[in-house]
Order: sequence, then C-alpha cells, then structure tokens
Amino acid sequence: MAMLRRTFLQLFMALGVLSLPLSATAQANPGPDDVLQAVSEDVLTAVRQYGPTYDDNPEPLQAELLKVLNPALDFESFSRGVMGKYYQDATQVQRDAFISEFQATLVDLYTSALIAAKIETISITDTSSSRPDRANVAMEAKAASGESYALQYN
Repeated sequence: MAMLRRTFLQLFMALGVLSLPLSATAQANPGPDDVLQAVSEDVLTAVRQYGPTYDDNPEPLQAELLKVLNPALDFESFSRGVMGKYYQDATQVQRDAFISEFQATLVDLYTSALIAAKIETISITDTSSSRPDRANVAMEAKAASGESYALQYN
C-alpha cells in the first residue's frame, strides 16, 4: 500500500511540475506563488468536502478539481506537448478529443494521489526567480501520517 501511495504521490507531483504555464486568475497580476497557494487551498477544500465519499462516488471530487484547475492550468499546451509532432497532423476534432481525455486522465490521477496520500496541507517554503519570466516555487505537502513531500514548480 505504501508503494501505491508513493506512486500516486509521484503522479501528483508530476502534475505539479506540469502546471508551470499558469494562466491569468481573477487577482490583478498575482505572482506564481500566489496562484499556486490559492489553487492548492482550493484543491484541499475540495478534498475535504468531497474526499470522504470519493471511494463510492469519485465524480463530484473530480468535477470540483476540474473546476479549480481549469483556470490555472493550460491543458491545451500540455496536450500539444504530449502529442508532439502529431498535434499538427491531427484535426481540430481529434485535438479537442485528446485534450478532453488527457485532462480527465490527469485529474483522475491527481485526485487518486491526493486521496491515497491523505494530503492535509500544502504550503510554500521558498520562492526564487532566475529570469523575469520564470519562477521557482518550492512547496511542501504534508500527509495525515506526518510524511512530508517536497513539491517543486519552476
């Protein structure tokens, strides 16, 4: 079980790394750390609300996470990167179908990781910037077991 939980958490962290192309949010010119913290808090709120019924009914939590993540993540860019050279050859209908399926798969994996690891808090531990258009944000996710997981967004 511990290996399964670690695998899900690695997928959770991979989604975090993929979240680098952050889109605009309602706050005027928020910094990357502000966006990540706000999204993390919204994700944890959704997990607290819908997590207890996840095993019997995963759809409400997945739908809520999609609602939280959609404004902050550029799923189209992720999909384009995953499709690589095939993106240009695909029709718009094929692209849209891939984006939709890719998005659903990522949210499903993300949801499973959060539930399996029993993440209770996510906090920023450090921020830095090597270039004006790039930021490095270090975060820490803490599980109910007391385990801590380092998350790095850059």
